Amino acid sequence: MYQKSTGCVLVELILILCILELIVGVKAVECYGEDIIKNSHGPTLNTNSWHLQLIRLLNLNDFLQYSSYMLLNNILLKLCSISSYYKKLHS
Repeated sequence: MYQKSTGCVLVELILILCILELIVGVKAVECYGEDIIKNSHGPTLNTNSWHLQLIRLLNLNDFLQYSSYMLLNNILLKLCSISSYYKKLHS
């Protein structure tokens, strides 16, 4: 029977987390994007959640650029850590 090493399982879990992070990030923009556009002209937001208050302080374009940049940055950092872990594992 084939057994995966702990390193392979960890790498697969990190890749799955990266994909989930990407999906959640896209869904968050889809869910909150309309609220941000509607309420960008004043503090008429019904909810007091911190992320919507923070988004309201920013321009929508700035928010989308910043969130996509941070999301890609996090994923790239994770992928780099995977590759360095693999190099250590096989050296």
